[in-house]
Amino acid sequence: MTRSGRRRKERRTTRGFVAGAIGTLVLTGFEVLETGWFGGPTLYAAGPVARGLAARFTRWKLVGRGQAMAGLLLRWTYGPCIGAVYARIRPSLPLSVPAAAVCLAGGIFGFELLTMPALGATPPLRNWDHPQLGMLAAHTLSYGLGTALAYDLLTRSSPQEAATDPTLGQLGPDEPPRIDLSS
Repeated sequence: MTRSGRRRKERRTTRGFVAGAIGTLVLTGFEVLETGWFGGPTLYAAGPVARGLAARFTRWKLVGRGQAMAGLLLRWTYGPCIGAVYARIRPSLPLSVPAAAVCLAGGIFGFELLTMPALGATPPLRNWDHPQLGMLAAHTLSYGLGTALAYDLLTRSSPQEAATDPTLGQLGPDEPPRIDLSS
C-alpha cells in the first residue's frame, strides 16, 4: 500500500472514531428519553451492563456511582471504537447514509441481543418485554444515525481542503462516490 493510501485509511479511521464519539453523544441524549419512558434505566443501559459484566468476570460489585462511572467508561470506549470500525466497513454499505445507518444499527442490535445475555450483562431474552426490545432497536438506531451522519459530514471535503491536499477528495478503490447535493 502506498504512503498516501495508508494516510487516507488512517484519516478515514480517525474520522470514524470521531463520528463514533458524536454518535455516542447522540445516544447519551437519547438515553434520557428512554429512562423517562421506562421510569428508570433500561435492561441494556450502560450502567447495568457494566454491573453485569463486572459481576461475571470480576469480583467487583458495582452499585450507585461506581456503576454509573463504569457504564460511562464502557460506553465512551466502545462507541468511538465502533465508529472506527464503521469507517472501515462504510465502503461496503449502501451509498445512502440513512440506509448505512440502519445497517450499522441492525448489526449492533443483533450483536447486543446475542452477546449481552450470553455474557450475563443483561437478563436472558425470554425476560425481555416487547417495549424493551423496541426501545433497544430505537436506541441502536439513534447511535447509528448519529454516527453515519457525522461520518458523512466529516468525510466530505471542502474546496479549500481539496486545493491544499491532493489526496483529499480523490476516491480510492474502496470508497463510495460522493455526490454533491449543494448545487
